Amino acid sequence: MTRTKGLLKEYIPIKNGPKVIFGGSERGIIKGFGNISSNQITITQVAYVKADDNASHCVKWHKRLTHLNYKIIGQLFSKELVRNGPHVKCIKEGIYSACQKGKQTKSSFHSLENKDSVRCLYLLHMDLFDHMPVHSLGRKVYTFVVVDDYSRYTWVFFLRQKSETSSVLHSFVKQIQNELNSTVVKIRSDHGTEFQSECMTRLCEEFGIFQEFSSPRTPQQNGIAERKNRTLIEAGRTLLSDTFLPEYFWAETVNTACHVINRASITKIHKKTPYEIMKGRKPNLSYFRIFGCKCYILNNGKSYLTKFAAKSQDGIFVGYNINSKAYRVYNLTTQVVEESVHVVFDETRLINSELPCRSFSPIGISNRMDKLSIVEGTTADEVVENDGYCPGGVQDSIEADDNQEVQHNEGTGDIQPEGNLPPAIRHLKDHPANQIIGDLRQGV
Repeated sequence: MTRTKGLLKEYIPIKNGPKVIFGGSERGIIKGFGNISSNQITITQVAYVKADDNASHCVKWHKRLTHLNYKIIGQLFSKELVRNGPHVKCIKEGIYSACQKGKQTKSSFHSLENKDSVRCLYLLHMDLFDHMPVHSLGRKVYTFVVVDDYSRYTWVFFLRQKSETSSVLHSFVKQIQNELNSTVVKIRSDHGTEFQSECMTRLCEEFGIFQEFSSPRTPQQNGIAERKNRTLIEAGRTLLSDTFLPEYFWAETVNTACHVINRASITKIHKKTPYEIMKGRKPNLSYFRIFGCKCYILNNGKSYLTKFAAKSQDGIFVGYNINSKAYRVYNLTTQVVEESVHVVFDETRLINSELPCRSFSPIGISNRMDKLSIVEGTTADEVVENDGYCPGGVQDSIEADDNQEVQHNEGTGDIQPEGNLPPAIRHLKDHPANQIIGDLRQGV
């Protein structure tokens, strides 16, 4: 067929000819038949098709309407929402360079119905929180999050530097593989320097792990870890807002939120909790308590007691121990975070209404207390010298060794109180303006 009538010889017109359809839509009508001769070759019964001007009209109006969406143009004309519009059916054909340069957006991402993971530890998603502006009680500023793809079970580790990521992951992989008698096959992360280091490469070679990366500036491809980050941060922020505790309790809130989510959330595919999928038994929630509630911790031989001294001390409930059956309590008397099973809770009273000496307000969390101090016990290698805030180095007897921890616990141990609460230690990305010499408005 041809759209050029002049090429046809012995042309015979017809009436009410058949329609020509391309791509499921009408493109023209056959008006007649003829022959085409070229170089002693004759082609007979060549159909003459009168071209439909619909496509050209669409392109013309698309440009007239400042490259408006074709779907909207079609609705304007078909539903007669405007006057003096052409009676054409606008369908987008091909790709226009100008539209792509002016309107192209990021590709959309949808949840995968079929998961690649066939068992626990087959694929681990991991990511690192952004640098926290306020140091935690253990002087940590990063949170390393690991999520199992199959069960959605989550582990969190608190770091001082990004360079600790590979060593923490190395210890974790060795322990979790031994615990579950299984192996890690793949790990997926973004292109952070902590995941592309030489140490991380050696770790993957040692355990035979395939390392996958998301595309640059495409966090959606690491969406499981990114979404878990958001869940933990929102839960931690909510706990701080509810209790009015200082911001440097953020690690305790994240640690507690992770512990609870593993046992109280429901996976979409398996309709079970991550804990049941990972451990093979249903979680027990009978020991759960309200974060930040007032509690009483038994003075079980921690210090000498006189005959008529109080047997318990006031405390704030701040979480659960991961490696033993114990609660984590901030002792208001000794001013340390302790772990004990001998705790009595008063969940009807939050500690924010029991401490008139605290300078917190619902509008903003204060960075200090007037008469109350919070000093966290840490392991010996976590002591920071010459910084005005040096936690002690004696570990609590029930705390597991750091090299054996699957999930890092912030600040456990027994130390002596050190006066008033220090101000929150903040990390400044920019140089303090009050230390700049000269006029800032003057050019260099």
